[in-house]
Amino acid sequence: MRWIVNRSPFYEKETHAALPQETVLVRPYQMVVWVSLRVRDVISPPFPAVLDSGHSHNFSIGTEHLEEWAGIKSADVRRIGVAKVNERPVALIQATVLLHRNVRGARDQLRRDPWQLQVSEGIALHERGDRFAPRLPILGLRSIVRAGLRVLIDGKKRELSIGKAFLR
Repeated sequence: MRWIVNRSPFYEKETHAALPQETVLVRPYQMVVWVSLRVRDVISPPFPAVLDSGHSHNFSIGTEHLEEWAGIKSADVRRIGVAKVNERPVALIQATVLLHRNVRGARDQLRRDPWQLQVSEGIALHERGDRFAPRLPILGLRSIVRAGLRVLIDGKKRELSIGKAFLR
């Protein structure tokens, strides 16, 4: 197995993830991965997202996080469609999601060479003030499945691993 996220811990208590401009609350049992977005050949700095297997889309982000964390203006992204979230329309934008490799056993220490996820249907962009916008960006199961990745959640050790199986 070639690991992208390698034994990244998750916790039974609140923790924080540090960004250059702020520190964000991570709730108990939230599995954080670090991602970047590529929009028109510009790659954002890494920022935290919550892996959520119950989220059936690729990736969801609020306009605030897109602009403040990723450094991408919402006016600069190409809208490619609309999705329904809680019966409300949410814009789908064209962007590539890059999943960052971690230092084994360390959630917030990153390595080089992120893994590109397949998100041809786009990512969901919630407008400012949308009460259904995620508190933290969400990496959904669709992007994991489309990339053919395996997810291992070790409940006893409270570790998350995501990897690509070697071809046989």
